[in-house]
Amino acid sequence: MEQLLNWDHQILYFINKQLSAPWNDWTMSFWSAEWPWFSLLIIFFAEMILRKQWSQIGILLWIGATVGLADILSHFVFKPWIGRVRPCRTLDFVHIVENCSGWFSFPSNHATNAAVFAVLWLCLRGPRQGAIAVGCGVMVGLSRVYLGVHYPSDILGGFLFGSLFGLLSFQILKRSRLWARHNSTSSPPS
Repeated sequence: MEQLLNWDHQILYFINKQLSAPWNDWTMSFWSAEWPWFSLLIIFFAEMILRKQWSQIGILLWIGATVGLADILSHFVFKPWIGRVRPCRTLDFVHIVENCSGWFSFPSNHATNAAVFAVLWLCLRGPRQGAIAVGCGVMVGLSRVYLGVHYPSDILGGFLFGSLFGLLSFQILKRSRLWARHNSTSSPPS
């Protein structure tokens, strides 16, 4: 266990301290924001409008509800229960880019939410569009370590929880009437 914590600190130090630069500060702050996800949702919504797939709005609501529920569980259940304090609050070497919000860090809500979205997007839109969502998720996770608010293991924990939650949500979705409407009005994923 001590070796895992040591690796966690070494990777954090490399990403947060050794890669530190003004350009990276701006780039990682951008990826840590919600813009990548809103951009994908806007693309999805625009595609629905162009194809006149009005019944697909339910899918957007399903994604939003799933991300919201995962976020609530991660923030209000897992973080207080595990109680791991953020690196920006405990380690002197951490380069704090924006601020050190909150106290607890495991699992990362950003990573959880990114993984839920990416898994659902992959399952719903296919491998090409799914790869874009996964790539965005990886950048969001990397940004959280760079900003000094999470350990790498916080990100991995968030990715794991979010991926499992996203898969569970997709399995439930496939058994719903919403899925039947989705399949009757959509074209196959690319």
